[in-house]
Amino acid sequence: MVFDQESLKEDIIKTFDLEQVPEDQRDKLIGKISLTLIRRIFIETMEKLGDQGVADYEALMDRSASQEEIETFLESRIPGYTVFVEDVVTAFKAELLERAA
Repeated sequence: MVFDQESLKEDIIKTFDLEQVPEDQRDKLIGKISLTLIRRIFIETMEKLGDQGVADYEALMDRSASQEEIETFLESRIPGYTVFVEDVVTAFKAELLERAA
């Protein structure tokens, strides 16, 4: 499950009503939101994997596993991983919108 950066960017612009924000400021905001979101997904994924899963994930990283190997690993350890990530994204956006209100 590779993130489509352009779709993520468009979703952030639409969700947070950033269409009228000057492009340079909008790009900075999108960068910060994206980085925070990716960190959130990583943290929640590691929590879901548990200690042994994290150790196995680190072993994959140590041997420079391909993106495909990592995705296969995550799907095998967290059934429905794509839905899991979508749920994290939805919750994250809801949190930000609530804070902004």
